Amino acid sequence: MLLAFWFDYACPFSYLAATQVVPLAARYGARLVCEPICAERLAELTGVPSSRDPGLPAARRAYTPIDAERYARLLGVDPPRREPRAWGDEALRLTLLAGRSVALMSALFRATWCDGDGQTLGAAVGAAGLEAAPLLKALAAGDAVDALAAQAPRAAADAVFATPSLVVDGRQVFWGHDRFPFVERALRMARAS
Repeated sequence: MLLAFWFDYACPFSYLAATQVVPLAARYGARLVCEPICAERLAELTGVPSSRDPGLPAARRAYTPIDAERYARLLGVDPPRREPRAWGDEALRLTLLAGRSVALMSALFRATWCDGDGQTLGAAVGAAGLEAAPLLKALAAGDAVDALAAQAPRAAADAVFATPSLVVDGRQVFWGHDRFPFVERALRMARAS
C-alpha cells in the first residue's frame, strides 16, 4: 500500500498534514512517499491558487494563519509561526536529493514552521540523521532543479491540484490537512482488500 504526500514547505497546511501523515502511514503499514512540490508552479498548471497567492482577497490571506493556529491546537502540535522560514526551492530540492527522506521532511517542516530563525538546512539534515556535507554540496551545485520542475506536471497528471494532497495507491486523491479521516478510511479499505 502506497501513500504519496504532496507538499510545499511554505504552506502552513502542509506542515499540519506532515504532523499527522507519518503516524498514519505507520498505523496502516503504508509506504509513505514524500512528494515535494512548489505550490506556485502547481497553481500555474491547475489554475487553483495557493494559500500564498497575492491575488487572494486580503481577508482570506489574513484568515490563513489564524486557521492554521486553531487547527494546530486541535491536533495538539506546535502552532506554525506567522511567517515561515523562507528556504525558496532549496528545501524542496534537498528533499529530492535525500531520496525523499521522511525524516528530513519532518525535520524541515519543524525548521520552517517551529524552530528559531537560526535553523539552517544543514542543521535540519543533521536532525534527520543524514550526512549534510554531500547533500549541501549537491544543492549548491544546482542538482535536482530539473527533478523539482518535473514534480508539478507529475502532480497535475495524477489529479493533484493543490497542497497538501495525499494519494492512496495512486488512485484516490485527498486535498487538505483536514481530510485525514477520509485518507484513513481509504487506507483501512486498501489494507482489507
